[in-house]
Amino acid sequence: MEQPQGFEDSNLPDHVCLMHKSIYGLRTWFLRLSQAFLELGFTASTVDTSLFTYHHSNVCVFVLIYVDAIIVTSNAVTTIDSLIYNLSFKFAINDLGSLSYFLGIHVTKTENDLHLHQGKYVVDLLHRMKMTGAKLAPIPCIAGAKLSKFLRDPLSDPTEYISMVEAFKYLTLIRPDISYIVNFSIFLQIFISLLPRGC
Repeated sequence: MEQPQGFEDSNLPDHVCLMHKSIYGLRTWFLRLSQAFLELGFTASTVDTSLFTYHHSNVCVFVLIYVDAIIVTSNAVTTIDSLIYNLSFKFAINDLGSLSYFLGIHVTKTENDLHLHQGKYVVDLLHRMKMTGAKLAPIPCIAGAKLSKFLRDPLSDPTEYISMVEAFKYLTLIRPDISYIVNFSIFLQIFISLLPRGC
């Protein structure tokens, strides 16, 4: 970790800020919300702590929590309305209606399906990385390509590279075809960061 820009302390260059209150408050909020879902008959996912499911008869409800935003989907609209009504007794709720865009993901609903795509996220990412003129490639990585820290001069600001890799990592949620090269880049980034200085 590094001290954020504008908050560097030359006397204590290895120190970073430690926040107690925000993280504690967020954890308390999540525990309270989780408890409310469990009381309503939901089951917490063992794979993703932010996912809660409800199955009764032919009704299925899925709830996904991201900080203070909640996505609810179900095969029964009346069940969603009932859930929102029950939660409104315990929490201040703003119902934003049908989901269309969330965390860089466009959501399109058909009669039987939800389709996820990140077209806008990709275009914004290409603009941010100054790659709007880049051409399409049939594969995400040249077969047998070897990445090395000696191929080019070191980056003046490695945070830009880290930011780019993290942005592409998020893109792999719905683009598994680029998962290998993105994760290989992350591995390379970690490996290089562990090398002694001057290597």
